[in-house]
Amino acid sequence: MRAHTSLLLLEYEHLKEEQRLRISTRDNLVYTSLAAFALVIAGAIETGAPAMLTLLPPVCMILGWTYLVNDDRITAIGLHIKDAITPELVRQGHPAGGVFTWEHRHRADPRRARRKSVQLVVDLGLFCVPPLIAVAVAWSATPPSLAMMAVIAAETAGTLVLASHFLRNAVSGQA
Repeated sequence: MRAHTSLLLLEYEHLKEEQRLRISTRDNLVYTSLAAFALVIAGAIETGAPAMLTLLPPVCMILGWTYLVNDDRITAIGLHIKDAITPELVRQGHPAGGVFTWEHRHRADPRRARRKSVQLVVDLGLFCVPPLIAVAVAWSATPPSLAMMAVIAAETAGTLVLASHFLRNAVSGQA
């Protein structure tokens, strides 16, 4: 029984380390996105080629998807600790109220729903609104062509798919 407890605690430690690394990566994606926006916008202004703004949607989709995947795994790790490791430790005789209480307590915070709603607005504002603005500006500032229309349509669709994933995660409580 004691060896099993040690294995559970070792698993917990490794999962928490992975969670910390994923949180750091996810949070750094915000700064990476802002830097990428600045580069693309500066390039479009410097060259006088508004069509360069069509580079922004793929950047936002890649960084936004990476953000979502990390956020999903962070949540999954927390749920695994809460739903698998904690109950097993309690089953082995550890006090229910004293095992990894943070994994339960922060989810019960009455302000959590509001924070999650604000986070959704921030995430959409960071990863979905800028590419839609970029394609609108590129569309209005460049001569119309079939190729440009196809690029803009694909980028708009991709951005809307990304937005739907952010919304789905927020509604399902995964984010």
